Amino acid sequence: MSAAGSVSSDIPLEEPSWLYAATGEPALTQERAANFLGELDEEDFSIFVLAYGLGMRFGGVARTLRLDPALVVWRLRRSLERWRRNGSQDDSPRALESGVTELLRTPNSNAPAPPRELPSWNARDLVEELTEKVRERLSDQLEAPTSTPTIRPGVGIGLAVVILLGALALGVFGALRDESPLREGRRLMSQRKYGEARAAFVRLGSSVEGRKRVALCFIGEGEFERAFELFGEVDVLASLGQFAPHDRPVAPEPGLGSGAALLPRGKLRNPRPRFIIAGHSSGELRLTSPDGTPRSFHFDSESSTALEGEPTIYRVNYPRDWSEPLAAGDYEWELVGEPSSRARFHLISSQRRVSIASHFDSHLPSELAGAPSRFLKAQFFLNQGLLTHAAEELAGLTRAFPSASYPAERLADVCAALGVDPSAFAR
Repeated sequence: MSAAGSVSSDIPLEEPSWLYAATGEPALTQERAANFLGELDEEDFSIFVLAYGLGMRFGGVARTLRLDPALVVWRLRRSLERWRRNGSQDDSPRALESGVTELLRTPNSNAPAPPRELPSWNARDLVEELTEKVRERLSDQLEAPTSTPTIRPGVGIGLAVVILLGALALGVFGALRDESPLREGRRLMSQRKYGEARAAFVRLGSSVEGRKRVALCFIGEGEFERAFELFGEVDVLASLGQFAPHDRPVAPEPGLGSGAALLPRGKLRNPRPRFIIAGHSSGELRLTSPDGTPRSFHFDSESSTALEGEPTIYRVNYPRDWSEPLAAGDYEWELVGEPSSRARFHLISSQRRVSIASHFDSHLPSELAGAPSRFLKAQFFLNQGLLTHAAEELAGLTRAFPSASYPAERLADVCAALGVDPSAFAR
């Protein structure tokens, strides 16, 4: 046993930071509290041991386990409230908090055996089961000096009064600032200060809006896994509506195209689409309209542009001499002389295009610009079956966060359904 682990016997047990107000009802029985703790994963279990068993402040828990403080609070709330949603509606969260605390501090003989072959329910014993690194950080937290402000002898009463009035003024100023954490968080989000914005939204407590905004701040920082933990809460998920994360397999659409004709394909909302072509910087492109009428135009190296980082994939803009945008319906396009290079797309109606734009205007405020907006739009397009547009947003997220697994993996799924390589969505 390392020296870090030996501190457990001397750990003081503090009053927990209760998340819920006292209701006067008795604590949950230790048997039910044990059943609750036994269903948690190892990380959530560790959070409860430190927060309730030892009574550590949430910031200390976060530093010990290397988590975000906001995430510690949300994971505690999520676990406590999920217990009620899963058939324990008669158990209030505060009664469960109290029952867990009693179990982790003074377990009795009626408590079931702890999970994963742990030695006991006693929090001090459970600390010994933490990893050495975690125990070292816990020891550092416990040994951190605490200081209390004092007035040195000789300071006059008048100066003490001034100091007191100054402290009161600062308190009033802080209270005024805290009156609208939502407004403060929105302002910080618009400045892309997502960490500070997240701290402001945490002050909204357990409100759905607060948790949703914290998740979107995680998106802004590229912390997709943390965001999905919050999006997984039923009430937060419901609040997102059509922007809710699409976690189902992306079904492929057969017959969209093959060969050098890459994009557009699938459902589309742009009536003046750009054409993405592999291996051809010049040639003739033929587009067949819904009524069967073909139209052609020529492109060359002057009118085509290689995509960034993809020297053999070219972008060709909608021809200037086609003054009118395309009408809604099904289209097929091909490279003349290469019959195997064909693709199909469906242009949605103008009414639906207007409806989507209006939905974005009313549900995506300006402070979400950037990664949060891209993420929400990608989910919306996936839910609506507009795969090409979903891939465009996911490609933007992949460029912004190249080391994050989520956007790249989801982009690959969408591209597989479209029948193209993700390189088709390079800039």
